[in-house]
Amino acid sequence: MDLVNLEAAWQSCDARLSKTIRLNLHYIQQLQTEKIRSGINPLFWYRIIELFFHVLAIVLLTIFLVHNLDQTKYAFSAIALLAFYIVASIMCLLQLVIIQRIDYSNDIVLIQGSILKLRTHMINSMRLAVLFIPAFVGFPLVVSKTINDLQLYSLHFMDLAS
Repeated sequence: MDLVNLEAAWQSCDARLSKTIRLNLHYIQQLQTEKIRSGINPLFWYRIIELFFHVLAIVLLTIFLVHNLDQTKYAFSAIALLAFYIVASIMCLLQLVIIQRIDYSNDIVLIQGSILKLRTHMINSMRLAVLFIPAFVGFPLVVSKTINDLQLYSLHFMDLAS
């Protein structure tokens, strides 16, 4: 084999090797991206379900507030609980927006930056929930009043007012 044939064979092997390396890197990046996507997808659906229950609580508390607006202790309890659920719904919506804005076609570092932003937002949501603990004192009052108003005798054991 002369030098020209050896160089041609070397360049051919080098081209195949670099093509194989590029394909392997692409497949590794796809695997990592799919792993991240499969981890975030359940979180997305969890937030959707959470948002549904927050909106349901807002609707029910608004109905309760409208019917008991003339009684201040019930109105204040309902307003405090409404404030919590409205803020929780907004935080949940913001997390859904963050999840939707994650661009999986970017490199892993940018995706991890988006995940870090999501985790930070989740931690801030938990902090806010802890700050709203005093508002949860209104739950027994609202539940008792609702049981009495609707005359739910099967749930009378939960009535704290009687």
